[in-house]
Amino acid sequence: MNRRELKSTEACALPRASFLDGWLHELSHRNNELALMSAGELPTQALTFSALDRDSACLAAGLERLGLCAGEGIAIWLPNSPAWLVAHFAAARAGLTTIPINTWSRASELEHLLKLGRCRAIIIDSGFRGIDFEAILTAALESTALSGTACLRYIIDRAAASGSQPIGSASRVTFSEILLPQLTQFPKVVENDAMIAFPTSGTTSLPKLAVHRAEALIGHAHAVANAAEMNPKDIVLCALPPCGAYGYGLIMASLASGAKAILCEAFDLDEIVRLIASEGVTMLALTEPLLRRLLDHPNSSQNNLASLRIVFSAGGTLLEVVRRAEEEFGFRVSNVYGSSEVLALASLWGPTVDVAARSAAGGVLVHPGMFVRAVSPSGVVLPTGVSGELQFRGPVLMSHYLDDRVATAEALGSDGWFASRDVGVVLDDAGTTFHYIARNSDALRLKGFLVNPGEIEAMLQSHPMVAMAQVVGLPDPGGEDIAVAFVIPVANQKPSEADLKAFCRTSMASYKSPTIIRMVEAFPMTRSANGDKVLKQELREMARTFS
Repeated sequence: MNRRELKSTEACALPRASFLDGWLHELSHRNNELALMSAGELPTQALTFSALDRDSACLAAGLERLGLCAGEGIAIWLPNSPAWLVAHFAAARAGLTTIPINTWSRASELEHLLKLGRCRAIIIDSGFRGIDFEAILTAALESTALSGTACLRYIIDRAAASGSQPIGSASRVTFSEILLPQLTQFPKVVENDAMIAFPTSGTTSLPKLAVHRAEALIGHAHAVANAAEMNPKDIVLCALPPCGAYGYGLIMASLASGAKAILCEAFDLDEIVRLIASEGVTMLALTEPLLRRLLDHPNSSQNNLASLRIVFSAGGTLLEVVRRAEEEFGFRVSNVYGSSEVLALASLWGPTVDVAARSAAGGVLVHPGMFVRAVSPSGVVLPTGVSGELQFRGPVLMSHYLDDRVATAEALGSDGWFASRDVGVVLDDAGTTFHYIARNSDALRLKGFLVNPGEIEAMLQSHPMVAMAQVVGLPDPGGEDIAVAFVIPVANQKPSEADLKAFCRTSMASYKSPTIIRMVEAFPMTRSANGDKVLKQELREMARTFS
């Protein structure tokens, strides 16, 4: 029996539930008083499976008492904490759709998601880290009122005192008033096929909301746990928040496996290194820049990171990082792939895969019912080993974009294959293993060859005077690209453009060497749940001034 067949058999043997609350009840019955999670240095927020099951049922009753109806949206604007999961499972039980919102969001972003998600309520923690949630929410609600799109009725605040003033037309109640611990008979679960709607990245346009069904979320959680070989002895550090599909996916897989999950309310690298050492963390998920920062942290040592078994990394070509992690610190790194539409951790590399393969984004699709293909610009399905747009099909795809039929039809097509707008190569005839190359808009065509800009970036970053690098393409008259590199030098270093070009030419194929290299102090960035993202489109606009 091959590994994929084994995964399918194991997944089918696991309990299934139609709704998240039923699944949680099964996990609670199986694990009961197992310590579920603690948020950094806040032991009072530690929960067991049974407490999460009980508290979410009590909160669901409170939401129903407010008059919220099945199919309506509820925004969860909380930090990465047990309260986030209590709110999410309560929303599922009450038939509401969770609209996750990043604590970094500002008024215009909040306004867009509240309108798009048809949110009747929002759960906030106005005392979190000094963020002025009230001012941000006030500005957002004033804008929706002016546009005639106001729909928010309740603000459920974990920090506000009873009787706090409303904000705009929305009444404000406390979390403790809605959570009804004296409840003895829980209300019946309300059906709603849309459990959560993840915002898309929105780096080039306003975010859409990718809707997922409960059975997709549950099936994916078990599939990730199986593929990652999670077990109840694992201690999983959930450093990324569940408002993004990456952080959410790791937390849900931890629940599925019975592992202990430690949630970090905010990303603090000093605290993360301390927790790995003190708690014996075995598993962690980061983005490429955050992983590099972990390896470079002054407190990172083989002793402090000794408990780590595997770290997942999203984005970039990681060959030198993967080697360094194993040689210097003794833990394995696996590059992964995912999105709001196909769910994060959609694929990863197994423990027997060699270092070179694990350094590339992509991997083996974790769910046995998911498949991938590559297609040409004209829609022709390409053979194995030929690069094209990656498309996915299977049971854990989003069902649709909320209130956007046109975008849904464009993304899913008539045959149900999701068009990812990513370029990659399928590696097996079964359509289960692939390499991700780049976003369609980011991939470079250099001298007739398709090149991942991350490969050039990784080469530049291996130069001792280079801290970070980003590469974009400019179209040339011949219909191909000119590679333009933006470099942030190491502090107090001044590498020359000529030296860096020579370094690239001696270290990689000459056609990959950047035609233009410019030193910059910083890259244009946007913040997301998975860490800061470089705005490549703004870099392209900057690059046009060089030609």
